[in-house]
Amino acid sequence: MLLNNSNYTTYPGSYCLSNCIFNYLRLSVQNIKELDILMHCDLNIVFKSTNITRSRIFMAFEQGISHFLEENQIVLSGINENDNREHWIRNKIYCNSFIIGHIGTKYLEYNNLFVNNQNVNTKHYINLIGWDEIKGLYVSDGYIPTYPIRSYDGWLKLDYDDPLNHFIEVICEDTSIIGNNIKDVEKYKIKLADTVRSFLRGGNEGENYYGYSAYEELHRYFEYLRYSGEYIEQKNYYNLVFDIASEGIITSKRLLKQLTSEVFSETYTREFEKLVKKFELFKLLVLKCSIDPTKENLEDIESSLSEIMNFEVKLYQNILMAL
Repeated sequence: MLLNNSNYTTYPGSYCLSNCIFNYLRLSVQNIKELDILMHCDLNIVFKSTNITRSRIFMAFEQGISHFLEENQIVLSGINENDNREHWIRNKIYCNSFIIGHIGTKYLEYNNLFVNNQNVNTKHYINLIGWDEIKGLYVSDGYIPTYPIRSYDGWLKLDYDDPLNHFIEVICEDTSIIGNNIKDVEKYKIKLADTVRSFLRGGNEGENYYGYSAYEELHRYFEYLRYSGEYIEQKNYYNLVFDIASEGIITSKRLLKQLTSEVFSETYTREFEKLVKKFELFKLLVLKCSIDPTKENLEDIESSLSEIMNFEVKLYQNILMAL
């Protein structure tokens, strides 16, 4: 079992699925970073003007990960419908297979973020590295989306037959392929320039707004709510908070921080930390407004978002000038 492998370490990361894959691959691929798995992701926010419930950036992460897997001939294989789930997991773990659980957050009692989650049927990727008939599964979670990011290693019990829970094997037969595609500073530089320029350019396709334009449209939306007094359901605010914390918005900023660090070392690290903290404040203001949607609280959200917009534009302009 990988539980007994002293080389296995839970490194904290930026997104749950890519972090799971990274923590497995780093056992055999020298110098790999989670950033390499997410290099094909579009890191710009997508905001739908008529709905504050989804940023949809997490979809770009899933697509980027799929690209990496295909490029490096890595297969994610699920369980046959006729297999006994518990027996399948136990046997795979005993064979040191790389197993990922896509688990309903209601089972992840090791952190209040999951326990208190307001979204129904939300799931989270974790590595399964040990099994015990009494204790259950020993899990490795390198991405608990708090500030700062936390990780967890420990025993977990869950219902194997709950349809909410899915189990995946990562099959990678030739890791030498991956070694040819990592640690490429020029590749990082091109990705950074493209991402920053795309954000500053913004734009939209119908109701979907991208980059800086997504911020502008979101700001207009909260401004409309403040002037119109229109009521929106509390769960919509919760969904936006979940998007910011878990589904990609803050994650995209952390990834940009990593990308920038690969190009400029630690030059802009503190600036990105400030940006993440500003989003943490924005998230809290949205949560406050979900409980008390007064004009004053809506105005605080607009002010916070305006500060983020100005700060991020200045930061990216400085990066472009330095490239």
